[in-house]
Amino acid sequence: MSRKSLIGLLVALGMFTLTGVGCSSMQKGETVVKYSKGEPVRMGVAPSDGVYALFANTDLTNPQIQFPLKMNDPLGFTQDDNGQIWAVAGTQRERIETGTMTKSYFWRKVK
Repeated sequence: MSRKSLIGLLVALGMFTLTGVGCSSMQKGETVVKYSKGEPVRMGVAPSDGVYALFANTDLTNPQIQFPLKMNDPLGFTQDDNGQIWAVAGTQRERIETGTMTKSYFWRKVK
């Protein structure tokens, strides 16, 4: 292998490694409940006290909304009679919309 090929391979490997590290550090918290376009809605409960945030698949660094919840408070997604999808956290409901770019939403515990 030539010296130029080896250097190119090492640079590419380094960029791949940095990209992987950056992505994992950008995501806040663990996903508790997920909704994806075309799939059934899921309603669950907060597994523990804390702050839960709603993220769209198109922006995993900035939450859409966030609410403090107690363990066993409602947390998830529901659909009304008109087919509209709602993100639910405790007594709060927030309308969400999916499209060509935003295809899923996640509730994550962030604090």
